[in-house]
Amino acid sequence: MEIIIGAIISWITSNILDKIFRKNRTKEVLEQNNKRLIELLEARDELISTLEKERKKGELERSTIFDSIRKSGLSTEKLIEKYNKPINAILICTYFQKVPDETPYGKDYKFIFEELQRYNGKSLGGGIYVIPPQNMPEKINNRNDLNEWFDNEILKGRYCKLKFLILFDLRKNAYWMNNLPYQPTDNPFHRTHRNIGEVLPLEDIFNEDQIAQTTTIAKIVSHGDIGWLAHKYISEVDLAKLRVKQLSIENSLGNPTLKELVHGDYQSKIENALETINIDNPSEVAKSIIREAKYWYKRIK
Repeated sequence: MEIIIGAIISWITSNILDKIFRKNRTKEVLEQNNKRLIELLEARDELISTLEKERKKGELERSTIFDSIRKSGLSTEKLIEKYNKPINAILICTYFQKVPDETPYGKDYKFIFEELQRYNGKSLGGGIYVIPPQNMPEKINNRNDLNEWFDNEILKGRYCKLKFLILFDLRKNAYWMNNLPYQPTDNPFHRTHRNIGEVLPLEDIFNEDQIAQTTTIAKIVSHGDIGWLAHKYISEVDLAKLRVKQLSIENSLGNPTLKELVHGDYQSKIENALETINIDNPSEVAKSIIREAKYWYKRIK
């Protein structure tokens, strides 16, 4: 009898102790899981914060690259000229568009403009649009690719009368010109009719990797870039004037290299060229250009 009672007491005690320890183990496991969850959430938040910082850093670096080029006086045209691969864009000009009568937008709905917004299409006025190089549809390398893209991605069964649809290389087939920023913008003709140079900033043409591939600053300067050599010494307005006429000025000088600017007799020639575009103090600017040329020549020769 004592043996039976002892066994019962032992069984009850074992169950009670097991429940106590099981409860403690469950509590311990829950605490560990909660702690692990908190650690994972903290790690996730830290990762998100790091990625956001990296994203903002990348955006800042990109803007710094393009801002530095713009402020330097390096012309977009010269960067395009020095790039050694095609820089394709698309020109589209329409004068008649037709959609099915049942369209909710009405028969005068201009679908071309809306479709081109997906490709960051820029209006040049007069029904002419340009799709920038950085927004070019993938795998368009020839006329057949171009026609197929236009039929499938733009028309989509609708009708459009085209004046032209052109795939072209900015390096070879485009006259590049920026209008001066101080020209009056209240002129309605100026607002609605623009050239390619006005509507395509650097970011629409190159990404930062392409800029790095295009050329180094030293290479640009070694070719005697007048805008770069002058940009520290003239106002933004005068720099804009110089940018517009830069290639013609350099051509009039005989396209001297940095070495030729340093060792040749170019100061008076530069002064005369600058006088033709009516910038302030052309004599001082010419002297500064030669002085800057000598500075860079010592460092990159």
